[in-house]
Amino acid sequence: MRANYLNRQLHLMANFISSYEIGLMDLNTLLQQIVALTAAIDLDAWGQAIDPIMLDLEQLNTLCLERKFLSDEERDALRHGIDNINALIASFDK
Repeated sequence: MRANYLNRQLHLMANFISSYEIGLMDLNTLLQQIVALTAAIDLDAWGQAIDPIMLDLEQLNTLCLERKFLSDEERDALRHGIDNINALIASFDK
């Protein structure tokens, strides 16, 4: 039962990422959704794996909110962080 719940949360997260990538959601909203789903997942291994990624993404989000844009290097770091979350989802989605 717990595995089904985890898989549903991971699929929701993947859907939110897809919505962000096609422009239906801004970065701030995406990160809020990921934080909420991470709390719902309530799995130490997940939290330990995603926390460093989220810290980087939240710092980029702060820059984006302050300046309304990211440099090419920052956009690359953002893409890398999202790719890491997608990889993490794949590794936990069984």
